[in-house]
Amino acid sequence: MQSIYANKKFENLVEVRIRKVPYYAILVGNNYYLREDYFSSGEYFLISLYRRIISGYMAIFIDEIDISLDAAAQVRLVEWLRKFKETYSTTFVFTTHSLPMMRMLTSNELFYMEECADGSTSIEKKSYGFIKSTLFGFRGWDKYILTEDEVLKDFLEYFIVNYCEKSFYQHKIIYVGGGTNTTDLMVRNTTENFFSKEAKNVIVVLDGDQRNSGHSKKDNVYCIPMESVEKELLARCLSGELWDQEKFKKLIDDHKRLIDFMNKKTDKVNKNIIKVFFYKAVLFIKKSPKLRRDLSVANGEPAKEKDFKNAGKKLYKHLISSKEIKKQDIFDF
Repeated sequence: MQSIYANKKFENLVEVRIRKVPYYAILVGNNYYLREDYFSSGEYFLISLYRRIISGYMAIFIDEIDISLDAAAQVRLVEWLRKFKETYSTTFVFTTHSLPMMRMLTSNELFYMEECADGSTSIEKKSYGFIKSTLFGFRGWDKYILTEDEVLKDFLEYFIVNYCEKSFYQHKIIYVGGGTNTTDLMVRNTTENFFSKEAKNVIVVLDGDQRNSGHSKKDNVYCIPMESVEKELLARCLSGELWDQEKFKKLIDDHKRLIDFMNKKTDKVNKNIIKVFFYKAVLFIKKSPKLRRDLSVANGEPAKEKDFKNAGKKLYKHLISSKEIKKQDIFDF
C-alpha cells in the first residue's frame, strides 16, 4: 500500500487474522485504529485485491481496475501485479480505459475488446498506439521511421502499404531534412525521449548515396538500395523508359547535360559567350539557383551531383502534383 500510494499513511498498517481470514487496520495513536472498511474506495479495493492474491487464487478477474485509483497509483499497481504474479503464480485479467496503465503493459499483455457489428465481442492483441488512437481520437505510434526528405517518405509509405503485411504496431514516418540532421534527431531521442523511451522504436532510413557517410554507420540507420528515389526516377525518364519525352524535355531543359552525367561523361563543352554575359548580368541584379545553373550550362560545364538530384526532385514534384503518372509507375522500379 505504501509503495503504491508513495506516502507514509500506511506505515502503521497491521494485519489481524480471524478464523484464518486476514483483516487490516491502521493504528492511530495508542488507543484507536481505522478499520479497512473505513478506507477510501481505492484503498479498500487494494486491500481486497491483496487478500485474494495471498489466498492462492490461480486467476483474478477485475473490471475497471483503474476506477478508484489516481494515475500514479495505477502505474505502480501494474508493477506490483507483475511481482505478485511471480510470487504467487496468479494470473491477472482486468479491463481498463486508463492510458497510464496501458502504457505500462507489454505487447503480449495488452488486448483490445470491442463489440462487433453482429453483436459478438472480439478480443485481439493490439498495440498501445492502436488503442490510444481508437479510444481517444488522436494518434500515437509504436514505431517511428525518420527520413531525410519527403520523396523518401512517400516511397516508404507506398512500399509499406503495398508490399508489407499488415503490421501489429502503429508506425509514423517523419521526414526531417538532411542525413546528418535526421540521424542526430534519432540520437537525441535516446536522451530526450520525444519519440519513444526505447531506442529500438526509432530508426532512420536514408538514400543509398549516403551509405558511405559517417552517420550511416550508426545503429538503427539504414539505406535504400538505390542512390535515391528521385535520381532513379530521373534516370528512367532520361533513358526514355517513363513519361512523355517531349513533356520531359520541356520540364528538364538541360537534359542533355544530365544524360552525360548519368553516363559519366564529364568533358567540358564549348561555352556560349553571349549567354554567359547575359546570365552574369542578370545574376548581378537577381540571384537564383536556376540562373546559376543556366550560367553553368552556358559555360559548358558538366552537370554535378547536386544538379542531377535537384532535377530529380523537380521531376518528382511535377509528376506528383500533376498526377500525370500513377505512384505505382513512379515507385515500382
